[in-house]
Amino acid sequence: MFIVYASIAVIVLAIVYFIISALKTLKQAQPSIERLNETNSRLQHKMNVLKHETDALKMQQQELQKDFEFKKGVFTSLISTVKETPKSITKWWKIKIPFIHKL
Repeated sequence: MFIVYASIAVIVLAIVYFIISALKTLKQAQPSIERLNETNSRLQHKMNVLKHETDALKMQQQELQKDFEFKKGVFTSLISTVKETPKSITKWWKIKIPFIHKL
């Protein structure tokens, strides 16, 4: 019967030693875990800032594209008007205005 009690005592001592070792390891690891959590928080904050800046840049890019398309349309319209100007001048020139042709 002594062997049974001795075995139980060894098992209980092993469990107690395991718990003590686990607690020591946890106490040693706690500062590292806290630093990792702080680092994670900082990185998350930086990611949120970058996401916000990215969204703002996308909005600005869309506004610039709209402005560019508008100005492109105005410029294209202006160029087509300038191309039509010689035709208009020749039409006006062909009209016979009596007092101009007498000179």
